[in-house]
Amino acid sequence: ITEVADLGIVHSDVYGDKHKIRIRMRIEDEKTSEDEEIFVFQTCNIKMTPKTSLGIFLTQLGLPLAKFDLAELVGMRINANIVYNTNGDKTYANVSSVSRIRTPKTGTTPVVDSI
Repeated sequence: ITEVADLGIVHSDVYGDKHKIRIRMRIEDEKTSEDEEIFVFQTCNIKMTPKTSLGIFLTQLGLPLAKFDLAELVGMRINANIVYNTNGDKTYANVSSVSRIRTPKTGTTPVVDSI
């Protein structure tokens, strides 16, 4: 996660005015055809409850919903599952779920079972 931006109050004719944030995530294992970094974004209402998109995002990362400083997300390494949705002639990459990348404790050796 490279940035959490406060978008302020965003107007929508359908949903009304909502306070929103945008979470920017860099895709580390892919580049564009011009060898540039690829970013995906998750735009959420600032509301942190279990059923909101931000609440689901934080829960998937194992983070608390109450009194969490969103600036602490910056620098966190995560796995993001991306789904592609087509609307007319445009295709959008959307974040469907996220999970934390767990690093082994220092001094431990990963256990691998042979199949």
